[in-house]
Amino acid sequence: MKKRRRRNKVNLRKIIIFVTLSLVTIVIVSVPYLYYDMEHNELNSSSRTIAPGEFVLLPDGYTHYQESGNKDTTTVILVHGFSVPYYIWDNTFKSLVDSGFHVIRYDLFGRGYSDRPEAEYSYDFFADQLNHLIKE
Repeated sequence: MKKRRRRNKVNLRKIIIFVTLSLVTIVIVSVPYLYYDMEHNELNSSSRTIAPGEFVLLPDGYTHYQESGNKDTTTVILVHGFSVPYYIWDNTFKSLVDSGFHVIRYDLFGRGYSDRPEAEYSYDFFADQLNHLIKE
């Protein structure tokens, strides 16, 4: 009976430690994301001056992008996923440029420093953004 109680106390202690460490990890991971959450910042000319990269005015608003490398070589365009802006490509961007490629990365509308136009954010909407960006 004593062994069983001791074992239960040990298991309970392990569970408490695991839950505590999990919560601390979630907080540590979440704080930088919430602190640097650009999607809720107001975009204006002063916020664009502190942003890295460049901006181009497309039909639906400003698009934030960065372009580097030899334009006479193969062009690689990096498009981020659902929620993380173009900085997700930092290491890949540098590696591709260092490998001799012409590389463009940009923020989709509604993310990063690109505008947040009132529109239906669909596949066609983002495809139009990319097509206009390529033409610029």
